[in-house]
Amino acid sequence: FVGLAPPLVVPVYGPAAVALAVVATAVSGLLSPFVGAAIDMRGWRMFFFIGLAAQSASILAVVASLAVGRLPLALLGILLVVNATASISYLSAWKVGLNELFPDFRRRARGTLNTLFYMTGVIGPLAAFGIISVNGVTLFLVFYAVTSVAPVAALLWIDRGRPRIVSRADGTAMAALAAGVTAIRGSTVLRRLLLLRCLASALPTTLIGAIIVLRFESY
Repeated sequence: FVGLAPPLVVPVYGPAAVALAVVATAVSGLLSPFVGAAIDMRGWRMFFFIGLAAQSASILAVVASLAVGRLPLALLGILLVVNATASISYLSAWKVGLNELFPDFRRRARGTLNTLFYMTGVIGPLAAFGIISVNGVTLFLVFYAVTSVAPVAALLWIDRGRPRIVSRADGTAMAALAAGVTAIRGSTVLRRLLLLRCLASALPTTLIGAIIVLRFESY
């Protein structure tokens, strides 16, 4: 939703909303290692559903605020950070869960998920902008509700009849985080992949936000 936020909030908050969306992406990125460690310790299903629920709640809060006026920018920023972090929780949980759901072709499953995620990261904001421009917020909320229910339906369909396996890392979340940092520092390949991932995550939000600001300023 951070990528989809500008079409909703720019008319009310101006270009500051785009800046908040970019900052929220950066903050959620800093929090993502802690989210990943927590998923390793507590299990992926919990964070899959928590992520989706927090995403929906933060979006509804932003949309509800538009009906009554402006929120303080700090509060809007917090909602965007919650949404972006929830998105990371949901996506990271999906990636961990794929190892369990598709044990015979884990790499292919994770690669497919990554490709779809980045495709929708570009297409989604543009689709949302078009929907809001034509039919307003109501149709956008219907569109979002459908796309939120879809992952739950997909998980239930894939998960049916499978034995429930609960795999959790030993030790503490901080120990899991430290082990991950050590692995990245010791591997050139992992460091390069992390850099590419940072660029791939940041560019869609930044570019789409810039396009939306220019679009509104053209009037």
